[in-house]
Amino acid sequence: MLNIDSELTRIQTREPVLSGGSCLAGYAPDAGFIGFAGHFPDYPVLPAFIQVQMAVHALCRAQGKKLALAGIGTAKFTSQARPGDSLQLECSPAPQSSRGGLAGMASQGEQAGVGGTSGSANMKQGWDCVISNVSEHAGPDADAGQVAKFRIYLAEV
Repeated sequence: MLNIDSELTRIQTREPVLSGGSCLAGYAPDAGFIGFAGHFPDYPVLPAFIQVQMAVHALCRAQGKKLALAGIGTAKFTSQARPGDSLQLECSPAPQSSRGGLAGMASQGEQAGVGGTSGSANMKQGWDCVISNVSEHAGPDADAGQVAKFRIYLAEV
């Protein structure tokens, strides 16, 4: 059985830490990383789900908690991550709405498996995450290195 957490730990270049409320981490997936297997054989690209799992992994390690992905809100994957890329992850707590729930969350918890109504006791913690390619070949523009931007919801298990 594949243990994706141990594989993500193996390719970690910066131990996940909480700094000013945000979680920062670094990853450098090599050609042998299991996340590239079959996606695609002649042109390996890191799947979006593995990028989301990197965020879950980093947040678990930084907080010292066992967390599970409870949902995905908005997600935009703007460029490819390939073997040898140096990826920087930053996750910040999602803003709270004036009603006490997470801003941008469906009012009846319809969004991607997140249960309950906005502001209810079973609300999941939301995180806004950005993955950037900080490799030399990523380009000089500030946005040129952005690989993905997404909101995830986590629940403690």
